[in-house]
Amino acid sequence: MDAVKVYKFGPRIATLDGWRGISISLVVVGHLFDRRYHTESFSLIERLMFHLSIWGVNIFFVISGYIITKLALREYDDGGIFSVRNFYLRRFFRIIPPFFLYLGCIALASRYSMIVQPYSGIVAAATFTCNWPPMDCDGFVGHTWSLAYEEQFYVVFPALFALTCAYSRQAFAILLACLMVFPFIRYSLHLEGTWRAVAALSAKFSFICIGTVLAVNEGKIRQLSKHPNANRISSAVFSLLAALLLLNAMPIAASMVHIVSSLNDIVLPLGIAWLVGITVHQSNFFTRVLTAPPLLFIGTISYSLYLWQQLFTAPPSDYLIQSSLFSAPLMFVAATLSYFFVERYSKRLGARVLRRFRLIPDTHVT
Repeated sequence: MDAVKVYKFGPRIATLDGWRGISISLVVVGHLFDRRYHTESFSLIERLMFHLSIWGVNIFFVISGYIITKLALREYDDGGIFSVRNFYLRRFFRIIPPFFLYLGCIALASRYSMIVQPYSGIVAAATFTCNWPPMDCDGFVGHTWSLAYEEQFYVVFPALFALTCAYSRQAFAILLACLMVFPFIRYSLHLEGTWRAVAALSAKFSFICIGTVLAVNEGKIRQLSKHPNANRISSAVFSLLAALLLLNAMPIAASMVHIVSSLNDIVLPLGIAWLVGITVHQSNFFTRVLTAPPLLFIGTISYSLYLWQQLFTAPPSDYLIQSSLFSAPLMFVAATLSYFFVERYSKRLGARVLRRFRLIPDTHVT
């Protein structure tokens, strides 16, 4: 039985909120070290924090792929159909209002010369194109590259799922294989230019896609979680990821760059997917840590916190005024307000819209 916690505003998988809490914590700590308190020496600790912040986003990707597929499967199982329209309505009310509120505040702060932020970056962020290399999305919208990956994946996902509902396990397994293999093909054939950018996109999309594979194979994952050796495998996976993190943070020879990159493309999505997928169906010491109230709260507000942390973790040179309004701890105040007064009500409004037109059942796990 999945560890589902019923909040006032709807059911959620508690262990996933715990993972969200870990993910956003990695991002916040990483950004504080890498951006706000960065030093020219770029020490081992700073390099570790930099990579952990990226890994935190990768965990978010896996969870996102898992959740959207779980909801799609539930809709298909309940009614025998999957509605592309419903999917986009859910994503719109889930993502857009908190995101555009943040962008609006950044635009105002830039307009009144409080921060350094080109409007071109805000436009690129609003159009979900910050993951393309030519885009200038540094500064206070630089983190929206992750939202760009998710939104672009959402363009493909509903059509693919609608076409392959009964064969989604095979379809997403093939898609994942293609995404993970393409960077190696690109390197082997010495494809440069646009192909290099596509390979980078492919590697990131693989994290979202492996989340979809987790969801369509949930029965098998549940069985694996009960295997006597499941915890030993999880310990081995965790140790392997820790070793990979150290390898990423250590200075390496140019000849080793592709090898380390290849390990990241293979080991990291598989390792994160295993740990996330297994803990959804387990009850042990680690899942009790994941479902500790403080971590659950941080996980609950993680989307708003991800948006707003960028405003409070920028390098000092990006602020045109010295003000306590940009003190780092205030990110939690801004995120909490955004969650309770924008994000939560937006999701509720979306649910009411869908129910009003009899488009979905009343409850969905998020």
